[in-house]
Amino acid sequence: MDETEFRQWAAAIHRAFAALDSSSYYQVLGVGPADPQELIRRAFHRRATQLHPDRHRDTPEPARSEVYALFKRMTEAYRVLIDHDLRHSYDAGLPSGRLRLTDEVEASRPKSEDDELRTPAGRRHYRAAKDALAAGDVQGAELNLSLAMSHEPDSPLLAKLFADVRARRALRQTGRSG
Repeated sequence: MDETEFRQWAAAIHRAFAALDSSSYYQVLGVGPADPQELIRRAFHRRATQLHPDRHRDTPEPARSEVYALFKRMTEAYRVLIDHDLRHSYDAGLPSGRLRLTDEVEASRPKSEDDELRTPAGRRHYRAAKDALAAGDVQGAELNLSLAMSHEPDSPLLAKLFADVRARRALRQTGRSG
C-alpha cells in the first residue's frame, strides 16, 4: 500500500473509530436486526480478517490503537448478536438508546476455576495439580498446589483443593497402615 492509499485507509479507520460510541452492534458488524446468525457470523469473520490486531502490528499510531478498539467492539458485538438471549436483551434496550451490553457480555463469558487465580505461575501449578490428581498422583498434586500457593497465598480455591488433597493423602496412608 502506498502513502496515499495508507492515508485514505487511516482516514476511513479514524471515521469508523469516531463513530464507535454512537454505533449499534448491528452497525459495527454491518448487518441488520433481522439478519440470521449465519450472516452475522460471516460478517464478523470478514471484518475480523481485515482488522485483526496481528495484521496491524506495524501500523503507526494512532491508526493501530483505533484498529484495536474497532476489533474489540466488533468482538463484543459478535458475542452479543450470536447469543440468542443476549441478542434479545440487546434488542430490547435499543429503543431506549442502550447501544452496548458490556456487563452482560462479561457475565456471559464462561469462567473456569483458574480464572480466579491472579498469577500465571499460580494458574500453571494449579492446572498441573489438577492433571496430577486426574492421573492419581496425589503427591504430585500436593507439590504443585504448594507451589501455586507460594504465588497466591490468599486463594480460597487453592486452599480448599490443598485441604482436599491432604485429606486424600491421609486416607491413602491410613489405608496402607491398617
